[in-house]
Amino acid sequence: MVRAGFYSVFLGIETPKSQDLRAMGKTQNARRPVLESVRIIQGHGLEIWAGLILGLDTDGEDAGENMTEFVEQAVITMPMLNLLGATPHSRLHRRLAAEGRLLPQGGDGASADSNIRYRLGQREVFRQYVECWRRLFEPRTAFRRLERSNALTAGGAGQPGALLPLRVRLMSLPRLLWRMGVLADYRREFWRAMLAALARGGFDRFATQMGMLYHCLRVREEILANPPVPADEQAPTAKAAEAKRFRAEPELAAAAAARQPIEV
Repeated sequence: MVRAGFYSVFLGIETPKSQDLRAMGKTQNARRPVLESVRIIQGHGLEIWAGLILGLDTDGEDAGENMTEFVEQAVITMPMLNLLGATPHSRLHRRLAAEGRLLPQGGDGASADSNIRYRLGQREVFRQYVECWRRLFEPRTAFRRLERSNALTAGGAGQPGALLPLRVRLMSLPRLLWRMGVLADYRREFWRAMLAALARGGFDRFATQMGMLYHCLRVREEILANPPVPADEQAPTAKAAEAKRFRAEPELAAAAAARQPIEV
C-alpha cells in the first residue's frame, strides 16, 4: 500500500479489549493484541485512523478512560469515536428488541446518535463520550499525537508524491493558513506542524492531515457545546413542536405538504 502511494489506513477497531471483541463477534480483531497489530501496520509506514465505540454491554465506568489511554498509547491520529447503535435487521437489533432496550428512531440532535438503552445507563455513557472527545481532540494533544505518528511511520514510509491536485493545493493553503494558522487558538501548534512537514517535504500529507484534524476539532466543539442528553431530559425541539402543532391543526400539515417538492 505504501509503495502504491497510501499513507494512512482506517481500522474498525471498535474496542481495544479482546474479550469485548469476542463478545460482539469480531473474533478477527482478537487474533492478536490490538496494540500489536497497530504497531505492525505503523512499522510499514501507514498512519492509523480508527473507528471506536462506546456503549457496549461489556463496558464499565472506566471504559472512556481506557479508550483514551489506548488511543494515546497506540498513537491513533484520527480516532472516530461513536456511540453504539443498533442497525435495523441486525443481530444486535433483534437481541435488544427482545430485551426491550430499543429506543424510538428519529430523535433530534444528539438523541439521534443511538437507538439503544445502554446497560451502563444513558447518562454515564454520554458522560464518557463527551469526556473522550474533549480529551482526545484537545488541540495540543491531537497535534502531538500527529507528531508522534509521523515519527513512528517515517521508517517504513516511502515518498507518497503528490497526493492532491495542484488546484486543490492552491485552494487549501490559504484556507489552512487563515483558519488554523491565524484564527485558531491552536495556531502555534499548527505552525510548528507545518514547519516540520515542509522540512521533511511532505506538504500534501500535512494538508490532508490538517483537513481531517480541523473537522475533528470542529466536531469536538459541537459535542462540548451540545452534549447528548437522555431523551427524557431533552427540551422539546422546534421540529417536535411543529409536528405537534400539525397534529393539532391538520390543515397546516396539508398546506405544508403542498409546498414540498416531490422527490423521485
